[in-house]
Amino acid sequence: MSKELKQNNKELKQKIKISKSYINEADAILIVAGAGMGIDSGLPDYRGPQGLWNTWHPAAELNMKYEDLSTHETFVNNPELAWGFQTYLTRLYHDLDPHQGYYDLFNIASKKFNNNYFVITSNVDSQFLKSGFNPEQLYEVHGSKRMWQCMDKKCNKNHYPWEMDINDLPNIDPDTLRAIRPFPKCIHCGNMARPNVSFFGDFQFNEKKTKVQSVYLINWINKNKDKKLLIIEMGCGVSEHSIRFTLKNKQYTMLSNEWKLPKSFMGETNTKMIRINPDETEEEGVVKIPYGAKKGIGLIK
Repeated sequence: MSKELKQNNKELKQKIKISKSYINEADAILIVAGAGMGIDSGLPDYRGPQGLWNTWHPAAELNMKYEDLSTHETFVNNPELAWGFQTYLTRLYHDLDPHQGYYDLFNIASKKFNNNYFVITSNVDSQFLKSGFNPEQLYEVHGSKRMWQCMDKKCNKNHYPWEMDINDLPNIDPDTLRAIRPFPKCIHCGNMARPNVSFFGDFQFNEKKTKVQSVYLINWINKNKDKKLLIIEMGCGVSEHSIRFTLKNKQYTMLSNEWKLPKSFMGETNTKMIRINPDETEEEGVVKIPYGAKKGIGLIK
């Protein structure tokens, strides 16, 4: 074993030891999960076009990226294509089993913290609910594929999103992978429905459910404002809409200002942070475990 490798192993063991001490000493835990959390469950990586093109061929044929397909306008202009893609994704998420890291996290949150936890995730796959987390302790900032909403803006102003039925997904042409009419309909007005997720450049997203979840988060924060907090962050990137946390002016805060949190809550004195991510460099105020979510959580549980 080289000298450099020995040093790296020594540093990793120290980080694992520190992480376990953070878990033992904290009173409350905030779990933050981005797209990287789902990779260990077998989800394709759609960040580059090849990940999508290799799994859903119409995207390659049309030279379209994930961002191009995931818009409200695609539902308006080409509903066969939009619902074809969303049906593929919805079934993928519905059939997906959470990886062991979710269950290890739930055991930490429920047993070591006596259920004093909250989850913030930008993922729309409902994996936290599948692995046992309380829906009233979950903030899905981009919505969820398990919920649907109306395409009509006026209808959305008056109605709450509803839980979809997997049997209501449209049939799919096996050759083109486009959806076949009829498409899912709004349960309130009969217009076409769509997933209740925040698409790219989406001004039609029905925020009623996510706003309720954000109130749950603020209530939890207020309840724990004087306690020792641990943040465990996994799989969060550095895009402008990321829920990634950072230490700034002696406060832990989200990189994006989209989701405003009380600034007096996460001071560096009472807050510790662990980041599980294989691709990140070191950062002040953060203990970094350089692995994917499943392995990283397993090391510190």
